[in-house]
Amino acid sequence: MVDKTIRDVIREMIVEHVIKDDDRVLEPSVAEHDTPKPFVVVREGTSTEAVAHDKGNVTFEVWPNVERTSLTDLDVLIKEIEQAINHTILVADDIPYYIQYNGLGTEDIIVEDWDAYTKSMNFEVIPLDWRNHSNVEPDPIECMVRWTNEHTDYQTNPKEWHPSDDVPAVYWRQEQVLRVDQRHWGSFVYARLRGHVISPSLEVRRAGTERLLRKAILTGHLHMSDRSVMTLLDVSSNDGYNPFTDGQIMLDVRYGVLKEYEGTALKHIYTADNKIKGEMHDDE
Repeated sequence: MVDKTIRDVIREMIVEHVIKDDDRVLEPSVAEHDTPKPFVVVREGTSTEAVAHDKGNVTFEVWPNVERTSLTDLDVLIKEIEQAINHTILVADDIPYYIQYNGLGTEDIIVEDWDAYTKSMNFEVIPLDWRNHSNVEPDPIECMVRWTNEHTDYQTNPKEWHPSDDVPAVYWRQEQVLRVDQRHWGSFVYARLRGHVISPSLEVRRAGTERLLRKAILTGHLHMSDRSVMTLLDVSSNDGYNPFTDGQIMLDVRYGVLKEYEGTALKHIYTADNKIKGEMHDDE
């Protein structure tokens, strides 16, 4: 099975929800003068520089083309494409992406070669791959996800959340380890976590951020998967931060990591004098 690219998935969405014809959503080199209209051209645009926790955003240009009879037909087609793609989640190569419409890139254009009216629609495709987190026990991110699920109905899985949902999506990541305090049993890790509250609605994002912030302030500490304690040392938020690249919630936390036991396991255990004792037996 061949993995689908972002372009493939965008193309399929337009075919399914707008054009209803697989032969009318094309690449630029495929369209010709006698291509039946309306048709749509999908072209990959520029990409932004990747940050530490994602692959960087990619822009796509969608060019709807209609007969040179009415610009109103072009406006209608543009609206239908926006409604079909804007604020949706697509999955390509098993990575979830958020699609955001950034407006028109051109004025009305006459394409003589295609005898069509057209206009450029710009979409930003934002990867959410940094949420595909691999747990390392005990894991502060798993702890925050479990805490979010216990205290809210917010969605914490980017592949299941839909931007049309009434509740936001919340994704957590560890931004950096601030310092390590070594002890004989292991180490205390002081780290900074980031919470990303995502929704098309600014009002929903702000309300979600405030709700999580207040619950974190009142919580103080959480229990990790091994029942050890993760302490919330500092809690803050900023609504002005980008929900994708920055995250609006900042948590400074402390959690413990135990040294791995390197001794040889006892093969025989017995009790004597109300005490548990052990010994090694030579298998040979």
